[in-house]
Amino acid sequence: MKKHFITASLALGATVFAANSHAITISGGSFSNPEEKVEINQSNTLNLFNSTLGILDSVIFNFNAYTSFGFFARNETTVGSASAYSVTTLSYGSTNSLIHNLLSPFSIDVTSSSGGMTFDFSGPELYSGIFSDSESLTQTWNSEPSLSAFKTVGSGTFEVTCNSSFNFFSAGSSNVTITPYSSSAGCGASISYEYHADTTVPEPTSLALLGLGLAGLGVIRRRKTV
Repeated sequence: MKKHFITASLALGATVFAANSHAITISGGSFSNPEEKVEINQSNTLNLFNSTLGILDSVIFNFNAYTSFGFFARNETTVGSASAYSVTTLSYGSTNSLIHNLLSPFSIDVTSSSGGMTFDFSGPELYSGIFSDSESLTQTWNSEPSLSAFKTVGSGTFEVTCNSSFNFFSAGSSNVTITPYSSSAGCGASISYEYHADTTVPEPTSLALLGLGLAGLGVIRRRKTV
């Protein structure tokens, strides 16, 4: 009966060790900067991973970008058609050189379009509108040395930078004039960390269970000796 108890204790201890190795996901924060008139040069901060929590397995970074643009379209003479669109490229980086090397290859192109516009002429016709759009992408790092760039002992933050490059395009009848009058952009980001507990140092519960099992094993051995 005691052998069964010892086996159960050791098995329970192994279960505790296995549970400690399960993946855990925590947020490293997020931000959404307000839109500003282009060209923009924005920044904000996210949290680094506290390596005292455990062993970092992966970093999931979400890039977000959003833009708006407005224009005037004027039909001068006869029936005409036109379209307008903007392409704003949001590029990312960081003041942390290691993280900058990881973020800087990524950029997002956000396209906002008016679609086709038709002008039925009955005198000069003026059209204006605001068009908005957004895009996002996700990047995951799960190997060294990339993971080390996001680690720190205790609490810490890193700065994310973002700048824009705005381009406006239009096409249509020669009698339609299109002029942009506003354009803005903003960027955001979020980060999360997946890690597992460092099981090289057993928790008190695990130590107690193993100790209890080994103590019981010692009792059986002494009885066999007697």
